[in-house]
Parts: sequence; structure tokens; C-alpha cells
Amino acid sequence: MSCNLDAGSETSEDSEQNGDNDKETTLGGDIDLTNVVTPDGPIMDSAGNPVHLCELMRCVKCHTVPINELFQCQNGHLLCASCYQVQVLDKMLGPLLGTCPSCSVRIYRHLPNRNLIAQRALADVQTICKFCGGATKRTTIRQHLLKECPKSIVFCKYRRIGCQWNGIKSQMATHEAKCSFPHKTGAELREALLQRQASLDADREHYMRFSRFTQLANISVRLIQVLPCTEGMVLDQSKAAACFQAYNVHWTMLLRIDTSGHNFDGLCSVMFRLRLDSSVESTVVLSYAMLHGTYCEIRFLPNLCERFGFSNEKKLGPVNVIYRHVKEQCLKLLNERGLFGRLLMARA
Repeated sequence: MSCNLDAGSETSEDSEQNGDNDKETTLGGDIDLTNVVTPDGPIMDSAGNPVHLCELMRCVKCHTVPINELFQCQNGHLLCASCYQVQVLDKMLGPLLGTCPSCSVRIYRHLPNRNLIAQRALADVQTICKFCGGATKRTTIRQHLLKECPKSIVFCKYRRIGCQWNGIKSQMATHEAKCSFPHKTGAELREALLQRQASLDADREHYMRFSRFTQLANISVRLIQVLPCTEGMVLDQSKAAACFQAYNVHWTMLLRIDTSGHNFDGLCSVMFRLRLDSSVESTVVLSYAMLHGTYCEIRFLPNLCERFGFSNEKKLGPVNVIYRHVKEQCLKLLNERGLFGRLLMARA
């Protein structure tokens, strides 16, 4: 079920509930700085003049300029791939399932109507990297940011032995020339290496638990689409991101950009937690995990909540981290692109 992030925020009463659940659930593995939102910039023609093609090709539902396949209804309304998938697959839409969100004409999963002309036109136009000012095709702007842009964010190559530095690529050589970690003794590096090994062990244990979770016979799946927050996310404040129904009760997914780790390694976290919105007669014990969807622009970090009991007294579930990156990327993800994922749930 899709929902705009402007739908509401977590109340002070909610935030005070379940104090023992405020500790985040995450894994300690390496953060992949290439796991970024597809960058965008001004669209230019071959002569370098700005064109307004994008405004004509925005998705009618999420209002973003599509990055992947482009679909349309019989009346020509354009849909990005993730919105199209939600419209034809999400049974929580009820009577709106299989309809265009703009004109309500029928659209069909088994008869997809692609707009290849618009898709190719968007792919071939030139765009300007807003970080370094370089020009490239829109289809290669992501590759440019990851491999060529001198202002992309990178880690120090000695991160695996404890260096926490990150910064723009053009500053990396200067930092590494004076980085102290290559000159440290084994005894001095022991603590960082032990932490890294503990992180790898935690990852391994998580994947074993997740493998057992996916083998449960009663898993249900909910499509979760979070539309861009047009008013802008407020850092360290939860927002209602998606509302859905499961096991005959109503739920809300809350999202927050957490900056508590920013002073340590320069990274922020996108977190989610579930909130029970219905009154229940008995405790609802759930295991659940959030996975990135087919057309989501970023990959979610591994997360799994096992056998948590929701009740009238304990309506907020534990916090789970699904994405970590610099603050600008976290804000761009939720403010400009949105999320598309699958929530796997199993009732004990």
C-alpha cells in the first residue's frame, strides 16, 4: 500500500511507548557508498540549452521522472515501473487495483503498455552532474557518479582496519597520504579488527536466521510504496510512511532519518518501525523483514525482527535500519525519489 510521507508524524505518546524497543536493530557490516539514489540534474540538448522534456514525462502517481521502464494507460498517462507494479499487484488498493491513478481506466498486469518512445527520449538526453558540472547521458549519470565524478563520496582504503574517514574523491589522495592507520602496529589495530570480525559474525548469524525465516509456511507479503515527501523530511523525526492491513488489524510503517551516528562516521541511517493501529484482544506475535523492491533505486540493509509481541500496551515495534549513507543521500531518497519494497510478515 502506498502512502505519502506527509501523512503524519509519530506522536509524543508513541515515542514514549516501548522505551526498551528504541534500540536499533542493524548489522555491522561494511556500508556500500555506491548504494546511492540515481542522481539527477538539468536536462540539456546537444547545444547545451535546457529542455523541459522531464516535466512532460513525470509519473502521474509519484511525480518523479522515471529511471527505468515507462508505462502508460490507454489515455496516455505515464507511470514509472514501481508505480505500475503497485497498481497492478497491490490487492490492498481494493477497487483501485488495476486502474490508472489519474483517470481510473483499466490497466492489466498481463498486458503491459510500454511507452518506448518516451523511455528512449529520456535515456538519450544530456544531463549535467550537479556535483561536478560534467555533462553525460541520462542513462550513464549513475555510472558517472560512481566511477568518474571527482566529488563522489568515498571511504578511506584503510577503512577495514579502522579508519572512519569519508569524503569527496578528490580529497582521498591527500587524506591517505597522512592517514595514520597504515603505520599502526598489530596490537594497535587489534581492537578494530576484532570489531570487524564481530560484525562479520553478526552478518553470518543474521543470514542464517533470515534463511530460517523465509522457510516458514505462513509468510505473507505486503507491497510498500513510499511516495516522495514533498514538504521535506525533518531529521530525527518519524513520519507515517505506509498504512496497510494484515491479520485483520491495521498497521502503519514509520520512517525516520537518524543522525545520531553522523558525528562518528559522517553517516546517517534511514530507519523503520511498525505501529499497531487497531485494538486487539490478544498479543499479536510477528516476525518480519523489509526487502527492497524490484525497482527500488537502493538496496536495503539486512534486517529482521523475530517474534515481537504487539499489544494494546505495546503498539510500537523495534527500530530497524534499512539504509545508511551521508545525510544528503538519505534526504534525497525520501524527499525526491521515495521507496519501493516488500514487507515479509509471519505470525507466530
